[in-house]
Amino acid sequence: RIHQIAKGTQKSIGQLSKEISKIVGDIRLKQSQTNEELKAVKKRQEEINQELKAEIKSNMDELKQHQQEMLELLRVKSEISQGEVIRRFNNSPYSRCTSPEKY
Repeated sequence: RIHQIAKGTQKSIGQLSKEISKIVGDIRLKQSQTNEELKAVKKRQEEINQELKAEIKSNMDELKQHQQEMLELLRVKSEISQGEVIRRFNNSPYSRCTSPEKY
């Protein structure tokens, strides 16, 4: 009877050992899959970072271009304003005066 119980226990231990091995195998497989997924996520994250850096650089270049255009427009506006002042002066009685100190 003891021999039969021992044999049954041994069988149960063998069965449990197989189940534990299977569970450990499943865990290792899932861990491996998770590691692969994590690598893929990190790779995609790096790609996104590179895309963002390129987008930011492009936007900064565009902003610098607009800034240069605005400065040029301000310069032209200033020249136009100065030209308007000169034109008004030339059309005023002061321009015909030989000694502007009198005014």
